[in-house]
Amino acid sequence: MPVFELKNSKACGDLPLQCREVIKRYKSEGMFDIGSITDGKQEYTTVYFLMTQDCNLRCAYCYQPKEFRQKDSGITRDVIDAAVDWASCTFDERRVKFSIFGGEPFLNFPMVQYLCDTYCMYRYVVTTNGLVLLNDPGIREWVLKHKYHLNLSVSISALRGVLGEGYLDKAGAVLDLVKANGGDVHYVVDDPERPGIYEEIVRLYEYGVPVVRISSARHWDLVRDKNEQFKELFRRVADYVYFSGEPKFGRSQWDIALKNNIYRKLKGIALKDVPPTFCGCGYLYLAVNNKGEVYPCDFFANYPEFKIGDVWSGFNDTAFFFKKMGDWIDELYEHCRDCEVCFDGDIRCCPRAMCLAENYTVTGNPLKPAANHCWANRIETVTFEYIAKKAIETGIDGLYYKGAVRA
Repeated sequence: MPVFELKNSKACGDLPLQCREVIKRYKSEGMFDIGSITDGKQEYTTVYFLMTQDCNLRCAYCYQPKEFRQKDSGITRDVIDAAVDWASCTFDERRVKFSIFGGEPFLNFPMVQYLCDTYCMYRYVVTTNGLVLLNDPGIREWVLKHKYHLNLSVSISALRGVLGEGYLDKAGAVLDLVKANGGDVHYVVDDPERPGIYEEIVRLYEYGVPVVRISSARHWDLVRDKNEQFKELFRRVADYVYFSGEPKFGRSQWDIALKNNIYRKLKGIALKDVPPTFCGCGYLYLAVNNKGEVYPCDFFANYPEFKIGDVWSGFNDTAFFFKKMGDWIDELYEHCRDCEVCFDGDIRCCPRAMCLAENYTVTGNPLKPAANHCWANRIETVTFEYIAKKAIETGIDGLYYKGAVRA
């Protein structure tokens, strides 16, 4: 079976041939080995604490299959202590960040509390669906007291399945907490034709949430079947964010449309020679589970074969991830020269990194794209091209780079 198929395209199978040299060069420079993780050349390394791999919701669009949810998977004080010690000894402390993740991390609130109170010299970001925060004013009060080193990333649309219509009104306490502590809300569009989606997104901006992240539920066939509807909705949102009144710079992840290679190509600027198929797992970030095992990312923590070390012994240079990556790379890049996903067929304009773990789950090869990934990329490519073109035509990009406008 082909990895993906695109209408009116000869593309079928792997990535464009152009990927080969780009990725092989980065491989030769050590992207997927221990030295590249610890040499300090990265701007930062983020260590994800998997507080638990259990969750109190079962969102249909969640990227982690329900089979990966684990009860009795809470991290402990011993693991936290060892992980912080390992991270501070392994990485430049000025370039290490910590993220509190799950499952739903607040299901293991005592350990969230222990981590932040004991190691209060670090800044943390908690990724949460917000349900525990909504139901427990005591935890909300604790989070607010830690606003100077604890930010929130709330998957706000997850609450619609619990609270029903008017869920944003009912979730006001959580939105207020994000405003106070800083961070973002993540709005996942499950169906672009569901009434009220545009109005809900506008509501989040008008509420004053610092950053609103918007994405398609790319793990559904919906991104293929309603690809055009997603594009239409996202263009409408882009018009609101950037081209109606004062641009809301700094409040959307779509600001990347004014920085990436699609924009540079439209401006006639030399492109950045970046490896767009890498998501940063095992390189820019790592995950620690309740056993103290280290994985390339939180998703790969569901696959024992992807363990790359532990917080007591450090990295294992013979780990499957390090040894096998070269073989995976060598197996690719023979087909798909006419891919229609990338802007002008140029892989350097790929709008987002592919999730290596998702690819592995679907295709058995972290670098071989899953079909839904490519269909989601089509949506983002068109969105970023739309923003970049209109920004250039209206001069909004000039304001962005001058820093003259910030909502």
